[in-house]
Amino acid sequence: MSDRQEAIEAIDKATLTPLVRRALNSEGAEVNDWRCHPIQVHIGAGSDQIGLARADDGSEGRAEKEGHDPLAQSVGRARRQFASERRTGGPGRGVFRFTGSARVQGQRRTWSLMLKIQSDGLQRERLAYESGLLDDLPHGLAIPQCYGVSEQPNGDYWLWLEEVVDEIGPRWPMARYGVAARHLGHFNGTHLAEGVVADLPWLNRKPNLNWNPTYEIIAQLHSVRDHPLIACAFPPDVAAGIVRLWGRRHILLRALYRMPRALCHLDAQRSNMLSRNTDGAEQTVLIDWGSMGIGALGVEIAQLSVSFRSLRDFAMGQVQELADIVFAEYLAGLRDVGWRGDPRALRLGYVTAAVLFNGLGELKSILRGGLDERARPRVIELWGDRSIEENMARRGQLLRFLIGFADEAEGLLGTLPG
Repeated sequence: MSDRQEAIEAIDKATLTPLVRRALNSEGAEVNDWRCHPIQVHIGAGSDQIGLARADDGSEGRAEKEGHDPLAQSVGRARRQFASERRTGGPGRGVFRFTGSARVQGQRRTWSLMLKIQSDGLQRERLAYESGLLDDLPHGLAIPQCYGVSEQPNGDYWLWLEEVVDEIGPRWPMARYGVAARHLGHFNGTHLAEGVVADLPWLNRKPNLNWNPTYEIIAQLHSVRDHPLIACAFPPDVAAGIVRLWGRRHILLRALYRMPRALCHLDAQRSNMLSRNTDGAEQTVLIDWGSMGIGALGVEIAQLSVSFRSLRDFAMGQVQELADIVFAEYLAGLRDVGWRGDPRALRLGYVTAAVLFNGLGELKSILRGGLDERARPRVIELWGDRSIEENMARRGQLLRFLIGFADEAEGLLGTLPG
């Protein structure tokens, strides 16, 4: 049993009582009972590590069967690379849900808490809560309350957070995405309008100077493009479009660097948003602030409208409609709080971020989804409960849409000064 597992199993009434009292807003609450429910457990670097075992995947045996077939050899190399990344150690983290009951003034009350465990290298969310930057959020936006933070002997930090339940449910109507985009506009625009953006060393940067998808991914794509599942995502026109995008990436990246900067969540996809009604007003509760930082204008909403995870409940023919609603409402949110910038610049930042981060930035994820059979359970969880063939085809349709966004970005570049 790991140190982390031992620490979780050692959680007792003394640990939980002050947290439950804060959650129930009752200094006299006495904990009766509790249960721990693992939600996410990461065993290594990267989000694809959730729920994957460390057992040998048999890749060496498969290597012997590849023979001299170039495609089989390329696929085998890719699979061994993915297996190596799974086995590579890295910062561990996890999310656990604690539920139970307490006695409050003679009455039994139920309670729930979320425990987020972050290793020493993943402290941005803790720092976000402790910095005060999230203390006074604009109208419509909220975060889970933090009931306590503690450092563990092994270097982990534990964040005890409010559990927020989405009052709509897992599937939002398209209009609710627009409401969330407007709330994001309020958040980003408040700092833009004030002309003050926090510049703390722990804040993320998007784009940052180190962002550059490696050439090896493009070469790998070329070597496995005849694999049936890869061909689903990269039909000839999409494959050619990706190569063109790769050649134009520096032009698009320079355009993003010239954009105004705003304080952003930077991972505002649908799975990190919850809807609730507070005092008659609709609120968007943003969770998972581990990517928080300074983002180029327009970057924030690309994850909401054109990330594959946000689109899992939509037909691909609805992408344009969703993208337009999100953009229009985000612009309205910026205007609500006083931003009076050029909407063409905002549009440029939006479509450019979508192309770079949700297009080129997702190539490795797409290759893994098609080639790494061990990742299939995680693929279904993230991409939607469809056949792998359908999901790969949907990824290709989204890439085709984003190639069109790249053409729009280059057109906008010609209309804006400098």
